[in-house]
Amino acid sequence: MMLFRYKLIRIITYALFYFVLINTNGCSKESSKLKQIKSNGILRIALVADPPHYFPNKVKKRGYDFELVSRYATSIDV
Repeated sequence: MMLFRYKLIRIITYALFYFVLINTNGCSKESSKLKQIKSNGILRIALVADPPHYFPNKVKKRGYDFELVSRYATSIDV
């Protein structure tokens, strides 16, 4: 009977430990990256400065990657 009780207590202890571990694993006081970007109002990226990714032009910046990032920034109001 004592052996059964010892095993039961051990199983319950491990179950509680894993429950606490799983529930606290995702907790963080830091806000998400998206919230940080929105609060700063700045989206920082790195682009390859070669065609067709980015065409540095003094009048208007162009390129596939530049347009993609610009539209994403507009969609998240940055």
